[in-house]
Amino acid sequence: MFRRDPIFTLGRKIDFNYKTNQLITAFAAGSGLLFWLLTGDVSSGLTAALAVFLTWALARELDPAHPYSAFFAAALTLFSLNRTGRLDGLLLFWLLLLLRWVNGTTGKRLSLMDMLALAGFTLFVSQSTANSLFLLFFLVALLAVPHRLPSRPYFLSALTAWGGLFIWQTLLHGLPVLTLLSLSTFEPLLALTTVVIAPCVFWFVCKVPTTCDQGNPLNLAKLYTSLLLFLAVLVFLLFSGAEANTLIVMSSAAWGPMAYFAQGKLKKLT
Repeated sequence: MFRRDPIFTLGRKIDFNYKTNQLITAFAAGSGLLFWLLTGDVSSGLTAALAVFLTWALARELDPAHPYSAFFAAALTLFSLNRTGRLDGLLLFWLLLLLRWVNGTTGKRLSLMDMLALAGFTLFVSQSTANSLFLLFFLVALLAVPHRLPSRPYFLSALTAWGGLFIWQTLLHGLPVLTLLSLSTFEPLLALTTVVIAPCVFWFVCKVPTTCDQGNPLNLAKLYTSLLLFLAVLVFLLFSGAEANTLIVMSSAAWGPMAYFAQGKLKKLT
């Protein structure tokens, strides 16, 4: 069953005793300063800092076994980011929580507060983007962790409620499911190659034993499941007219661990 105490367990604090946390803070701040100086726009600097940090955070969820692979991802975002483009920061933060719900990297027992917060956040993202498919992704996340739900009746009632809400949003309110692709050539190509290659490479990346924040072994099947959910969201955003920088952040979050894995294999060969 869910823990009854009103605690939000999907958050992961940044402990500055760890060198990697110190590095990403400095890297994100430096990236923001660089973009501010290059563009003369404070908002551009803030966007760059947020993009770099969220890329690192997403990559850490996809590949928790290798702390430094996330820096490969952050660097890719820094070099690929559109200086004047926008970033769907709330959407990426929602995705970050969704991944933690599935893969269990926090190592804490899920609470009812987690479910309510994630459900409300999903509804907010769905309304703000005028797209009901985000509700469907939440349903998929629920299905991915059935053994972590309180009981079968509770689980089925939750699925029924959110399934009904999805239909209500789509049919009665007319929220569009897909819109026309309106991006340049680079971002769709990057996203498509990510979707095609990542499932193969991460099949090996996710086999590396690792632990959650509490020191317990992480379920590698859940980790790979979270990757597939991540890629499903990426495909959806690709064909729904998402911001180019959002696609860059998500693609880089996957390519960073893959690049780190590849260079590790090359080192062994040489």
